[in-house]
Amino acid sequence: MSLRKAFRLTERFRFSVGANAYNLLNHPNFGAPGARLSGNLGVFTTTVNPPTSALGSGLGGDAASRAVQLEGRLTF
Repeated sequence: MSLRKAFRLTERFRFSVGANAYNLLNHPNFGAPGARLSGNLGVFTTTVNPPTSALGSGLGGDAASRAVQLEGRLTF
């Protein structure tokens, strides 16, 4: 998710602020339910790990917690 807002300070200067959010909801992505007839039939026992990190897939899904990045930019 990304938000941006720009403000014109003068005719020459512009200031913008922004924020990026990665894995904002921080919810697990469950794998397929158990298919064995033992005690875990239809029970979710594993999670899949998509690379949702702000740094890409280098960290993996387990290390990809919530991350918020703030930005301020002065353009002239």
